[in-house]
Amino acid sequence: MFTGVVTTPQLHYIVWSHNTKSSHPPTEEGYYLKMAKPFIELTKSKLSSQTQSIPKVSDLHSYQS
Repeated sequence: MFTGVVTTPQLHYIVWSHNTKSSHPPTEEGYYLKMAKPFIELTKSKLSSQTQSIPKVSDLHSYQS
């Protein structure tokens, strides 16, 4: 399995996903599938809506499972 160049958190996810036979694939896309939903929920929270520096999340909606 070759993953190419990924960040350390992505690499940790890929190894974890492969070792645990996760429902999300052990790929970079699988990382975003796993992280998109919690990130979207976090940015919807009352505390997050009060800040002005929230990252653009519209791109992550396509990864939501």
